[in-house]
Amino acid sequence: MTTNQGAFRPKAAISVTALVCAAVVVAAGVAQYRQSLERAAQFSAAKVVKAATATSGVAFQADSVSEYADVIASLKAALERNGCRPSNYCRVADYSWSGFGYPLTASAPMAASAGTDAAASGQSGYTGTNVQVAGIDEGDVVKTDGKRIFIASGNTVSIVAADAAATDEIARIEMSEVVARPDGKVVLESPVIELMASGDTLLVFTHELVPDDTDSVGASGSQYVYFNVQQTRVSLFDVSQPDQPRFIKSLGQSGAYQTSRLTDGVLYLATSYVPFRDGWTEFDDPADFVPAVYDGESASVLPDSHIQVFSQGSSGSYSVVTSLDVAARTRLDSIAVLGCGADNFYMGESNFYLAGSDSQADEDAEVISARQLAAAGLDDTSGYVTHLVRVSMDAGWLRIAAQETIPGRLVDQFAMDEYEGHLRVGVQVEGSHDGDWRTVAALYVLDDSLGVVGSVPELVSGETVESVRFDGPVGYVVTYRQVDPLFAIDLADPAQPKVVGELKIPGFSTYLHPFGDGLLLGLGVDADDSGTQDGLKLSMFDVSNPLKLAQKDAAHLDAQSAKALSDHRAVFVDVKRGLVGFQTTSLFEREDADEGIRYEIVAKFSLYRHDDAGFHLLKALDASDPDARGVRIGEYFYLCESERVSAYAMSDLAKVADVSLA
Repeated sequence: MTTNQGAFRPKAAISVTALVCAAVVVAAGVAQYRQSLERAAQFSAAKVVKAATATSGVAFQADSVSEYADVIASLKAALERNGCRPSNYCRVADYSWSGFGYPLTASAPMAASAGTDAAASGQSGYTGTNVQVAGIDEGDVVKTDGKRIFIASGNTVSIVAADAAATDEIARIEMSEVVARPDGKVVLESPVIELMASGDTLLVFTHELVPDDTDSVGASGSQYVYFNVQQTRVSLFDVSQPDQPRFIKSLGQSGAYQTSRLTDGVLYLATSYVPFRDGWTEFDDPADFVPAVYDGESASVLPDSHIQVFSQGSSGSYSVVTSLDVAARTRLDSIAVLGCGADNFYMGESNFYLAGSDSQADEDAEVISARQLAAAGLDDTSGYVTHLVRVSMDAGWLRIAAQETIPGRLVDQFAMDEYEGHLRVGVQVEGSHDGDWRTVAALYVLDDSLGVVGSVPELVSGETVESVRFDGPVGYVVTYRQVDPLFAIDLADPAQPKVVGELKIPGFSTYLHPFGDGLLLGLGVDADDSGTQDGLKLSMFDVSNPLKLAQKDAAHLDAQSAKALSDHRAVFVDVKRGLVGFQTTSLFEREDADEGIRYEIVAKFSLYRHDDAGFHLLKALDASDPDARGVRIGEYFYLCESERVSAYAMSDLAKVADVSLA
């Protein structure tokens, strides 16, 4: 088993990979860093048994370059259009869609920001990840099956037995940080990005990072080594015996992780792959410019028949989508779209939609029809457009079925929703009219070819779109300038969508969640009538009659930030029990007689119940981790942080267990 496959260790054991990591991070310069990689390779080779059949390199036919003529033409156009190759890496220890880098003086790699395990999953015994579509799971840093809780933290996955007062960590999986390849190359494995669980299989997502040839000196004089994301790796573990997780295999694909979905035992993984490198302009080797799929250490480039060029796109990046049969532990299919630049994703029962917002030059604005522009009251859309791709799914088999471009950009994945054969999309359109810049909120209804069959081209002008949520034949859009207009849109007739309700209140909601019959939960920012923002706000809207929208209840929160405002998975929702919770961070100014003015940071996970009398704060639990997640299993609530799991009795929220994962 090679080091990149991860290693099980009992709770009390010492991680050998921590020794490898320590050798890396103490390096004080580029030369020392590279020496540490060499030492790490020797150490790893001595501790690991490699599979005899492992191979490296990419499989393709020597004369196959000509098969990628359309791909090459599109990539050359992207190079010319951009003037230089797109960035494939970044410097400091932060993830981006394109790359990753470590400062040489860093104490350790930093974990990627991810999501949570929250809302009602439809299973009576426990809550699962707060997802957009019921029955379609989404990757996150915390997962549970009602008996076990899996928690990602750095390069570690903790397995916790959720058993009320007897809750305890029963095993850990250590994902290697330095990987010695069979061909002698040394690469880095990123911290765990997200997790997915299906039956007795745990899936762990990481990046394989390869050093770039370019060294750099930062503003402070410190040196950096750049890393490219070569592939997103999915490591599969058998957790049928949770105290003894067993590595099965790893599968991967080119590019940086963007999202994952799981439905009917099939995992769908989307990545973004940028092939360009400094000084590279030749197209004589498909391995250099075509995305690949990986099975362990063996890789194969995608055939041209599995790649489509987005005709209206200007991006030089691929969106790569693969499907995996989790039970069979094998890849089913893979496709890639060049030029879409997807950054938002929506999955319905039979289609996976890719959406990429793109800032358009004047000459590219022609992709938007004059009719659509005129309907929005614009002469051009030199702001943003959104490229859409529909990928049809049939038991894991993928087909690129349609592509189109519409005006505007999406606020997030909830701005897309499929209903009875139509895709509904809420956008913020920017452009000019008679020389003046305009911002317009709009909504489009698209058919299976992504053609517009109905629209509300100007929902409101001069306001930004803050959130969108669809619930069957009704769509809800929140916009903001000084007050929060909540619009209800009747979409029963796809060809004739119409606004049927509008409610204006101070503040705005950045997340909306259907909360049972006739209720819509809103989480966002509080503000006064002049638009001055002040803390956070929970709202419960009465949408039983879309013609008469009303705010039923509201709760003000003395907090400045919450991950839940931008990541729905960070929201714990249990609709059946009327519960909602999330972590918040507050900064308070204190006046001390001796020290004068000082500031205090307070971090809590606030758990609320909503009933006919309004919102009730049940308890504010200590939670310093912004990515803290809440999970209810039976009659106990589990607060999961990267270094701690605490169990509370649901009856009175008294703490019954506190387990350190550090």
